[in-house]
Amino acid sequence: MAQISITDLTIGFRGPSLLDGVTCQIEAGQKIGLLGRNGAGKTTLMRLISGDLEP
Repeated sequence: MAQISITDLTIGFRGPSLLDGVTCQIEAGQKIGLLGRNGAGKTTLMRLISGDLEP
């Protein structure tokens, strides 16, 4: 069973979606990396996972 489960997450700020349809599962103890260009939504995704932002 996944420790963190995200299904079809979409978020945007005054314009087009920043994250659109993100789905992933992270198991306990699993190590992941987020790669992407500047402004791709990496920090926003981490803030959503940590609870600093709400979808």
